[in-house]
Parts: sequence; structure tokens; C-alpha cells
Amino acid sequence: MSIPLEYLAQVLGMAAVSFAFGVVLKLSDLLQEHGYVWFRHAALATGVVSAGLCVGMLALGNDAIHLLWLAVLISWVLRGRIDGPNHGVMGAALLGFVLVHGPSVGEHPWVFVYFLAVLVPLGVSHDLLQYTSMRAPRAVRWFFEQQHLYWYLMAVGYCALFAMDVTLVVCVYGFVKGYGHLYGESARERLRRIGIHYEGEDA
Repeated sequence: MSIPLEYLAQVLGMAAVSFAFGVVLKLSDLLQEHGYVWFRHAALATGVVSAGLCVGMLALGNDAIHLLWLAVLISWVLRGRIDGPNHGVMGAALLGFVLVHGPSVGEHPWVFVYFLAVLVPLGVSHDLLQYTSMRAPRAVRWFFEQQHLYWYLMAVGYCALFAMDVTLVVCVYGFVKGYGHLYGESARERLRRIGIHYEGEDA
């Protein structure tokens, strides 16, 4: 059975754009509040680029992907993650696209409720374990330390409960891998190669 070229191009495009969105969004976050330095207003500039990539990702997506990212935005707001102009620009672009081009929540209410029911409690749990001294079993800590495994769980659960959607799975996987690309010491060296350094280090 042959795969239609248009569908293949959509999936590959989604992989590339969602990965790039994750990378640039994390870079903007590092520049805004984690002590990294590049050029003047770099945090806002990368926020604008992340907004463009977000819109491109949504343009390649379907109704489920639009509702997923609306739920993501709501969860980020509730968790205090939209905390600077760079994130605000991205959030406004995401919300604007979904309001203009996306489905209404009433068209797929259970899909939207499902995404919120996964993202909000698991996202809050992730934050509590990462930023507070809350105790938890070792297995629970491991789960939340493994680069957002709950995002993968959410995508698999959607496919099991609603519809098999390769594009949505690729979107989630690409974004998580892109966002995680700038974690750790190896990421610091990659950033130094393009002139981004930690405040206090030699450029």
C-alpha cells in the first residue's frame, strides 16, 4: 500500500516544524529567565520566531492538534509558564490561530476535556516535583524526570480513546524532542558555538 505524497509531506513537515518550535521556545526561555546571553532583546526576538513556528505547526495540523495546543496554552497559563513578553507573543499567536482557524471546543468537547484532564494535573505534578521539596516514590520521580513522558502518554491515550492520528503523535514527539534538545551540559556547549553563553562566562 503506497502512502500519498501529500500526507507524507504533511507528516514530515510536522516533524520538522514541531521540533524547531520546541528548540526555539526553549531557547527563548533560557534567554529570558535562565541567565543565558546572546544579543539585545534576544528573548523577545526568539519569542517572535517561536510564535511563527507555532503558527506553522498549527497550519499543518488538524482539529485535534488545534485543541491539543489550546489545552497546552491553558495549562501553561495555570502553571505560570506564560511569564514574559516572549511567551506572551507566542501564546497570543497560538490563541489567535485557534480562534480564527481552529474548531470550537463544542465540536469536539471530549477531546478537549481529555487533553486538559491530562495536561493540567500532570503538569502541576511535574512542577511540584521539580521546584518544591514534595516527596514522591522513586518511580514517580523517574517518570516526571524523563523529558515529559506524560506528553507521550497523552498522545498514546488519544490514539487509544479517539482515533489513530500519526500527525498528532509526530507533533507531540517532535515538540518534546526539540524542547529537550537544549537540556543539560551538552546543550550549553552547542549554544556557545553560536555565540550564546551563560551570564558570567566568557563569550
